[in-house]
Amino acid sequence: MLSAKKLSTEMKEFAPESLNEELWKWFLERIYYVHGDFNDSSAYQRLKRSGCRRGKRTQHAGQSFPLSCGGSHLFSPIVRKLGEAGLTKETNGNWTRVIVEKPFGHDLESAIQLNKELKEILGEKQIYRIDHYLGKETVQNVMVFRFANSIIEPLWNRTYIDHVQITAAETVGVEHRGAFMKPPARCVTWCRTICFNY
Repeated sequence: MLSAKKLSTEMKEFAPESLNEELWKWFLERIYYVHGDFNDSSAYQRLKRSGCRRGKRTQHAGQSFPLSCGGSHLFSPIVRKLGEAGLTKETNGNWTRVIVEKPFGHDLESAIQLNKELKEILGEKQIYRIDHYLGKETVQNVMVFRFANSIIEPLWNRTYIDHVQITAAETVGVEHRGAFMKPPARCVTWCRTICFNY
C-alpha cells in the first residue's frame, strides 16, 4: 500500500529535475493518498476525513478528484460514492472538481449516458474532461513552432504535407494497460484524437 511518505519519496525520485524544497513542502501539505476499493463506502469516509484534516491545516478552499482509472465504466460509480459521502458538495465558498480522463465512454451513446449520470451528482462546472496528451510538451512545442514562425505557418497545412507519423513514446511501460487498448474502437479513437487534435 502506498503511504504519504512513500508517495513523497517516489515522486521526488521520478521528478525530471531537482525540486525546490520549499515548494515541494507546500505541495505535500496539500495532497494526500487514501487506499481503498472504489466500491467500499468506508474508503470514501476515510477520504473525507483525510481531506478535512488537510483542509483545516492548509486553509484551502477546495478539492479535486482526478479519476484516471481502468475504464470509463468506473467513473459513474465512483462519482456516485463521492456524492454519497458528501464529497461533491460545494458549501461555504469551497469548491469540488472531478477530473475525468479519456476515454469518456466507448461510443457516442455511452458518452451521453455517462454525462447524464455524472450530472445527476455534479454540476457542469464541477466536471473537467481531459485528454492528458493535449498537455504534452512536444505538442506544445510543435504548436508554438508552427504558429510563431511566419515562414512555416502558411506552408504547414494539408496542401503541402504528404503524411504524418506519430510515435507515442513513453518512459513508462505499458504495464497492465495492454488490455485497455484491445478493443479496436479504443485504438481508433486514440489515433483519431492524436491525429486531429495535433
